[in-house]
Amino acid sequence: MQFNHQKQIIIVVILFALFFILYSLTAAPGVYDGDSGEISAGVLKLGLLHPTGFPLYALTGRLFISLIPFGEPAFGLNIFSALVTAATVSILFFALQKFNISTIPSISTSAIFGLGQTIWSHAGTAQVYSLTLLFATILFYLFFTWLKNTKRVYIFFYIGILGLALGTHILILTMSVPLFVMLWTEKKYFVTNLSKILIIMILMAAPLGQYVYIPIAYQKQTIVTLGEITSFAGFIDYLTQRDYSSKIISRIGIQTYDFISHVLKLFGSEFTWIFFVVGLLGLIIIFRRKRKIGIALCGTGIFNLLVMFFYGNNADLEILYRYFFISYLVLSFGIAQVLHEAISHTRKQKFLVLIAAVFTLAAVNLFQNSYKTNDRHNHYIVADLTNNILNSTDANAIILSSGDTLTGPLWYAKAKGSRNDVVVIDTNLVTLDWYIRNQNRQHPDVVSQDLLTITGEEKQARLLSTLISNNITERPIYITSLPSNPILTKDFEFIPIGVVNRVIKRGQPIDNLLTDAKKNWDKYNLRNVQTDYYRNSFLEQLVLYYSIMANNSGIYQLNNGHLGDAVALFEKSLAMNPNNKNFQKNLDYANQLLREGSR
Repeated sequence: MQFNHQKQIIIVVILFALFFILYSLTAAPGVYDGDSGEISAGVLKLGLLHPTGFPLYALTGRLFISLIPFGEPAFGLNIFSALVTAATVSILFFALQKFNISTIPSISTSAIFGLGQTIWSHAGTAQVYSLTLLFATILFYLFFTWLKNTKRVYIFFYIGILGLALGTHILILTMSVPLFVMLWTEKKYFVTNLSKILIIMILMAAPLGQYVYIPIAYQKQTIVTLGEITSFAGFIDYLTQRDYSSKIISRIGIQTYDFISHVLKLFGSEFTWIFFVVGLLGLIIIFRRKRKIGIALCGTGIFNLLVMFFYGNNADLEILYRYFFISYLVLSFGIAQVLHEAISHTRKQKFLVLIAAVFTLAAVNLFQNSYKTNDRHNHYIVADLTNNILNSTDANAIILSSGDTLTGPLWYAKAKGSRNDVVVIDTNLVTLDWYIRNQNRQHPDVVSQDLLTITGEEKQARLLSTLISNNITERPIYITSLPSNPILTKDFEFIPIGVVNRVIKRGQPIDNLLTDAKKNWDKYNLRNVQTDYYRNSFLEQLVLYYSIMANNSGIYQLNNGHLGDAVALFEKSLAMNPNNKNFQKNLDYANQLLREGSR
């Protein structure tokens, strides 16, 4: 049974409102992990994000936070993701109706899809994937509309929107499979109408105009300028992600098993195993009964899987979940097919009640799991750590940071105008020549062109050593991770100053630095900094980072005779990470020395 158009609109409005409220209430309150910091800073300043630049997302995101401000920009972008994902859930309902799925299964499947762990995850943070998913759902709607009406105009709409959607994420290319089905079906028409082929070429080329944004953003040289566009060849290298070419086909071999097993876990956890199996069964039914639709759906999902298999390595497994959202969309059509079949062909009331009960319990379980993972409304740790790092540094400091979850939020803080005197250098990017050249343009007094002459083994360590040597007499230098490379430890000492390490020349007095270190911890904001609080590995790593820095600070205080300060810092480290036996041993030892000294 399908409702009339007016009732469908009412259903869509209700779906949109419910999911927008859900996503908004559980969205992160500000800057978050992963690429969130980079994206928030890049959108705010309209800078050059990492390849492929995501021009459409950058421009629409900037427009959104300009027209509808929600507190700080990062939170505005989180709400933008919530809005776009809620719209996706609503459009999925329309697409399922075009797919001839009856109303109740369409509503149920849309809700199940919206509650998926990854879909919900993308809905609460500043990420490009939510906008890509919206376009993918629109494209499936156009595909099913074309099948139903057989009007070729929908093919032209499809081509234009697909080209436009390239400005969100390169994975939208997986949606070329339904387009292939459409063009193959209509091949005789297009072969005999060269003017239509010309229109197709124009529709494919016109949206590429958005990529003019890329060289413009590069010329601006904002805080986020992650590439070098000085020539057409450089532009192509940027769009084709040449810096990441080493990841291509690196999974073939022993990593293949790791990939497959990890993917199965991801799909099993996305909608729960019940819905995963049901979705696969539904896709098989679709493929056997409706070959064109089966090829379009299964081909799109397989294309998504193959892209991620051939691009990446085991180091990327932790973030692999981000990239299967189009496959999850495909799976939802399989779920809808089974629900539709069950309701349509079950005549006995008791079986309908049983089916409804099983699916309701599975949906409740899905909601509980996704809610635990994606309720981020009180996750302040990224923003707080960023502020605590900046509050630990003296004026005109250089901060050597590493990792998206640390560097990105520092860029974002600077994009908002915080600590404009501080220069943030990413220690992972510093090995790339274009990054050195960009930093030299922005901070010629800090980053010298001479760094480009450093090549060969231990390049990163020698680059950092030279960078530190060139600036250590003029600026205070801090590093977020404690180096162990002898090239660095030979000439420099790294003193924990709160949540960063102050870099000094070996042998320099440190008494005044130790005094500052204790004061820093007293003024920090430490909201929800404790293990077992987050179901996010990146945020758990930040908790460990805090606890390790507190422990390291305690060791330095202990070694320099400040026993009371050492005890306080060891207690802080244990409060954050109470199960760490080494922290407990350090505290016990410091207390023992304190007792012996008081006798």
